[in-house]
Amino acid sequence: MAFCLLALLVWPGGFTARAGDLLPPPTRPHIVIDLDQKRILSAEMETVRWAPASLTKMMTAYTVFRALKLQHLALNSPVRISEYALSQPPSKMGFPIGTIITIDAALKIIMVKSANDVSVALAEAVGGTEEAFVELMNAHARRLGLVDSQFVNPHGLHDPDQYTSAYDMARLSMALIEEFPEYKSFFDIPAIKVGNRRLRNHNALLRLFEGTTGLKTGYVCASGFNVAVHTERDGRSLVAVVFGGKSGLARNVKTARLLSAGFEVDAEQGDEFVIKGDQRSFDRPIDITREICPRKYAATVKPNTRPPEAPSAQDFDGIDTQVLIERENNNPALGKRVGVPEPRPDYKPVKVAKVVSASASAVVQTESGTADTSGDADIRSEKPQSLKALAANYLQPVKKLRADVRVNLGGGTGPNPFGIKHTNGGPYRAPIPVPEARPALDLAKSEE
Repeated sequence: MAFCLLALLVWPGGFTARAGDLLPPPTRPHIVIDLDQKRILSAEMETVRWAPASLTKMMTAYTVFRALKLQHLALNSPVRISEYALSQPPSKMGFPIGTIITIDAALKIIMVKSANDVSVALAEAVGGTEEAFVELMNAHARRLGLVDSQFVNPHGLHDPDQYTSAYDMARLSMALIEEFPEYKSFFDIPAIKVGNRRLRNHNALLRLFEGTTGLKTGYVCASGFNVAVHTERDGRSLVAVVFGGKSGLARNVKTARLLSAGFEVDAEQGDEFVIKGDQRSFDRPIDITREICPRKYAATVKPNTRPPEAPSAQDFDGIDTQVLIERENNNPALGKRVGVPEPRPDYKPVKVAKVVSASASAVVQTESGTADTSGDADIRSEKPQSLKALAANYLQPVKKLRADVRVNLGGGTGPNPFGIKHTNGGPYRAPIPVPEARPALDLAKSEE
């Protein structure tokens, strides 16, 4: 995969940066594409397999939208909280067994609250069972050309057999935006109100980066903090996917910087975004649990080996924190970094500059050496900004935020192919449709 490396001034990830504005992120997957031109503006490790976390719910939403398009269901079709759905780990709503909501309400809840119990209930309502729904998810993934993606559940709680790539999530984001513009409103809800509760969207870029219209965040220890985001400015539309942030703030800052630089790039630059054929690799997804959640390895890692940049508890989004890790006695490799795949044959890593100059006349010091460093001494002596300072530069409250959306329980009067029952245990029956106008009575054919 080729990359768009712009001129001489390169920030890790492919974009121009300013001196004193360097907070080199760890090597993590990302991709930025121009949605209109179908061009990659910046990418790194974009085909490396990664745990999707709650970005999985984007494929859940896509699968539901396809069912709606085929008219198997409607937005007012019922979703019932089953015993199995309620048993899912947090993040969850905790509705009692038998609670009925609509598909419309369920979609809003999983996009904003990222509730795992509602994700399973929605899967059961659309597919009959979670297993059947997951089969639909994977079928759509193959049809869309997501060759580095495999799903085993509809919510994103970590499973080593569930993985994706930044490239695939960008493709899925494009499909959601282009195939279902009528459902765009599900992704840009800043907060929902359920009863007396107000639940704020975990995607802070909706509130802090002008032009953001969605899509989804996700977090598990194995993946770090992920995001797929769609932003529109000045008639341009960009999609960015960023994986592996050490905190929600670090992820948001990196994404905002990538998008800001992307809007400065000529729309016709970059490599063409090509839908891949059915050529799947057999790499295992990378697992960064030891870096993101070092306390999970307290039995094998000494306290003083905890990475200094590892987040504390207050840094987490409080979303999808469940992670499945084998016990030490069942996993002799636990003391090592497991799950790191070998590089794919067609993968070409981006060349990242070590020192970034602030002026176009300066020459960047690279792995191969330095040509002309005149005038760079003062630049290199500047102190890099902190994450908090970078956040102040790149994250600003948006001028106009969409109002909160109220989600009501109950309802469910649309098509119901799997016979979901109401809380009283009685069979569900859709109401008889009432004609808009009564037909004229034909007396010649009428009978007493």
